Amino acid sequence: VDEVTDRLAFRRDWLAKEGIRPAQALLVRVRGDSMLPTLHDGDLVLIDRARTEGSKGRVYALVDVSGDTRVKRCERPDRATLVLRSDNPAHPLELRRGPDLDRLRIIGEVRWSGHTWR
Repeated sequence: VDEVTDRLAFRRDWLAKEGIRPAQALLVRVRGDSMLPTLHDGDLVLIDRARTEGSKGRVYALVDVSGDTRVKRCERPDRATLVLRSDNPAHPLELRRGPDLDRLRIIGEVRWSGHTWR
């Protein structure tokens, strides 16, 4: 994930239907290939910062205290464990537990993506 890129107009009725409050929406550009084929390098994603539970294999943006920001599928098998999965099988699964889990913050759930055809 890169820094906030710009503004993009989303219809308020669509946001409301999806349960996204405009003040909680964040638009960023994805960097890297770890989420291929779902997300491509350069895709825009809309993140709902109100959704930070990190469960059910849904896609979330995360930041580590080191400053690394990433997009991964998250599963929480129990309260003390967070599983981070890439859609690209070339990237290994990560387990976060204990102090390592405390180093991670879920920014929000990816709710929309836009892909530029090249």
